[in-house]
Amino acid sequence: SKRIQKSKLPHMAEVFAALPQCFILFKPKDIVSGDFYFFQYKNNRAFIPAADCTGHGVPGSLMSMICSEKLNDALAQSNNVSDILSLTNKGIKTSLRQTGSDESTRDGMDIAFCALNLYGKTVEYAGANRPLWIIKKDRNDVEELKATKKAIGGLTEEDQHFEAHKLNLQEG
Repeated sequence: SKRIQKSKLPHMAEVFAALPQCFILFKPKDIVSGDFYFFQYKNNRAFIPAADCTGHGVPGSLMSMICSEKLNDALAQSNNVSDILSLTNKGIKTSLRQTGSDESTRDGMDIAFCALNLYGKTVEYAGANRPLWIIKKDRNDVEELKATKKAIGGLTEEDQHFEAHKLNLQEG
């Protein structure tokens, strides 16, 4: 199961080709994990989400596989970070047959989703219960962009909107 889940993570060579000065910290608590990261480069933009699915170990890893696939499907339909999260929400709710009934599962994920324009030096961000932290060189404070206070999947509305933010990047 670890080998299968690892195969869904992006190849480091692909990430470093687009972002040579980046790093990825991924330390699963168990052999398999409900956390995952994702990378896709298209239209001069690097799409970089980090996600935390409900559950740990095997249940969490099943959710991460479903959520990763639904995120990939959403990226095929849109380049807008807010729309991608909304489409992913719909996909997970459909996949898990989630409705408003008491029998419905509440599983889903929290996610911070960034689209980095490498040429325009901008980043677009949308989050579901996961903020974006900005750390600047030679500063001791951390800026935080707030996430939408709703998860992906679970008890969210079918047409849930996730607020998007756009930032201009600067050296450092």
